[in-house]
Amino acid sequence: MIEQHEPVTHAVVPAAGRGTRFLPITQSVPKEMLPNVGRPAIDGRYICDPIVVDELTHITPGAGGEYQLTDACARLIATPRENGGGLYGVIIDEPRYDTGDKLGYLRATIAFALTDPDMGPALREYLNTQPNEA
Repeated sequence: MIEQHEPVTHAVVPAAGRGTRFLPITQSVPKEMLPNVGRPAIDGRYICDPIVVDELTHITPGAGGEYQLTDACARLIATPRENGGGLYGVIIDEPRYDTGDKLGYLRATIAFALTDPDMGPALREYLNTQPNEA
């Protein structure tokens, strides 16, 4: 799980309101501009409404000549909801793991393995036998 003291290495977008699991996205902000951590973050995979995919046909290629999903999302965010725009984020109340580096990937793998009914107990027993010194 991502800890609050870790640097921001993920794309983050401001969202309006917090009384619900569905948050209207208000703008996109480059991750290098965000010093805050411990806030909801965007996962590396998306479930997109077809309108997002359609928006890809209305943008010009970005970095490397590729069509960027973030550019399509930015257009939708900038388009008023009454004109068919808008974008929402959904709060998922589950642990989130950063698998962008080796240690994060290992942490995620161990966390999921510990929940497995077949291998979890044996893995926990093994980990408990390991010395605390590294």
